Formats: sequence, structure tokens, C-alpha cells
Amino acid sequence: MGAGASADYGKELEKVSDEDLKKAVADMDAESRKKLVDALAKGKTAAADDKAADDLVKPAEGKAPEGEKAPEAKLEIKAGQGVKHGPWSDETFAASESEIHAPRYFKEFEDFGDDLKNFKGELILRDLLTKEMYDKFKDEKTALGVTFDKCIKGGVDKAKLGADWNVGKVGVLFGDAECLTKFDEIMRPIMMARHGDPKLPHPPPNLDGSKLIDHTLMDASYVMSTRIRTGRSIKGFPLPPSISADQRKELEGIVVGALDKLDGELKGEYFPLAGSTTYAPKPTALTKKRRNHS
Repeated sequence: MGAGASADYGKELEKVSDEDLKKAVADMDAESRKKLVDALAKGKTAAADDKAADDLVKPAEGKAPEGEKAPEAKLEIKAGQGVKHGPWSDETFAASESEIHAPRYFKEFEDFGDDLKNFKGELILRDLLTKEMYDKFKDEKTALGVTFDKCIKGGVDKAKLGADWNVGKVGVLFGDAECLTKFDEIMRPIMMARHGDPKLPHPPPNLDGSKLIDHTLMDASYVMSTRIRTGRSIKGFPLPPSISADQRKELEGIVVGALDKLDGELKGEYFPLAGSTTYAPKPTALTKKRRNHS
């Protein structure tokens, strides 16, 4: 019987009531009834075998087959809601796409002071932040609206949640460039401590390309490839911890517009990361497959 006939037969069977089926089975002779029971049992066994095979192939939620890295839990961010990830949560959110994220988290130093003091492990924020400093900066904001609380939230979270909640050894993030000077009393000592108390001032920059070492002198027997990554901030925009959705779009447009003007061997094509929908010429962004092979 062909597939079309099987489908038609299935539709007709759906019209038959349970009582009619019971009656039909009861009217069968013993041999026919045994064949039906055996067929049903065989079907259940096959289904169970298929499920068992799937269980062997598919990892359990949050787990991975032996020898493979477990998939990371996805952090879902919804507009107008806070976020939660494992033991960590943040109930604050930007009210609109034009608003930066830089809330006031704490009322007083006492809200977290004991957690910092009692934290076991390396955390520069604990070593340098005092009640006097916090009281001085708690009501201050940068010109772009970044609060002191926004800068120290990660370090306070680590002190409260324990060393396994890894936000690094510093416990501070800049919401924008002005945080460095606005909260200089703590930011400067943190930077000095993190970089091993370097001698200042920093050597003047030298952008004369003719003075670079000739890379062709590298021995191809040892150096197969090299890559240089650079990161720069653009004046007038908050940094990633605080930047608004609208500002991200604007910043993307500025950077892509500048890069599109390059030509020759520097000319290239811009691909937004997978999941991005802010670049109109490529609304579907970079596929995960292409990203993983780029």
C-alpha cells in the first residue's frame, strides 16, 4: 500500500470510535487478535528503542556528550524587564532604547560593605573602596549619566555571590571614559595596582610606520601566522556596560561608514554578529556557521 493510501486509511480510522474498535477486536478470531497484539507490542518496542537512541545522541539539558564542552546557558534579555542568570539577577532595566543603563543600586555603603570586607580572594575593589569614597561619589554622575554604582556593581556582586562568580580580579567597569576622571580617587589607584604600579608618564606614542620592525624577518619555520587585534572607544559614547540601544546603532553606523571608505588591500565587507538586526543592508547578520568559520 502506497503512502497516499496509508494517509487516506489513517484519516478514515480517525472517524472510528473507541467502542467500534473494541467491538471489532472482540469479533476477531484468536489468530487475528494475536497478530494485532503482537504488532502493537512491536510498535511500542520500536518507539522505545528510537527514544533510547535519541537519548544517547542528544545531551541532557545543560550537559554535553563526554569530551565535549557543555553548552552555555542562554541569557535572555527582554525589553522592560530585569535579567537573571544562575544565582545572579538585576531587576533594573533601561526604560527605552534611548536610555543608557546606569542605575543607582545602593542607598548606603552599609548595603554591601560587610560583603566586600569578608570576601576571600583577590578583589581590588575591596582593597581600595572606603565608606568615605562611596559617600563622596554615590550621588555623582558623569556628563553622559553613568553612576558610581554602575561602575562597582560587578565587584559587589562577586563579593555577595562568592569567588565562583567570576567578574575578574578588579571588580570595576567603566560606564564611559569620564568615569576615570570623575571617580579618580579610586579609579587611578585601581589602574595602577592592576598594571603593577608602572612608571608614569606613559611613553609618547610613535605612529611613524617606517620605524616598525620589518615583519618579513620572522622565521617562517616557527611563525605560521600572526594577528593583531585593536580596540578603541569613540568620544561621546558610553562604553558597553552602559551604552543605550540607540547609541549602539549610531555607533555601528559611524564605524561601518568609516570602514566602507577604505580601498585597496584594506577594502572589506562588514558582517554584523549573529543575532544583530541593527544594520539595514544585512538585516539577517552573520550566520553562526559563517561566524564559526571566519
